[in-house]
Amino acid sequence: MSDVRWFSELTLYWENEHIFISHAGISLQTENPFDENDEFGVLWNRSPLKNIGKLQIIGHTPTDRPKFDMTSNAWNIDTGAAYLGYLTGVKIKSNGEVTEFIREDTDLRDK
Repeated sequence: MSDVRWFSELTLYWENEHIFISHAGISLQTENPFDENDEFGVLWNRSPLKNIGKLQIIGHTPTDRPKFDMTSNAWNIDTGAAYLGYLTGVKIKSNGEVTEFIREDTDLRDK
């Protein structure tokens, strides 16, 4: 299976009763966050996030370190692997408790 085909078959998000994980998060500015063409949808959003009553884990907008936004109850873990030299992952318990952030340096040849 090609990488492109594999990516195209992935779901847009994962969630349980405490956690919602997506690429760019659920925006305050959209009625349908799962519309793949909506600039405020879970693929493209860079605007403030809506508090959806569970922890959101997102990326898409690079930051220098993982950042928590209390208003939206969201962690942005996009640390700009292509720009800042490391990728960030997060370990989360099923109840939404963050237990650890993982930093993996990228190969400088990937820049």
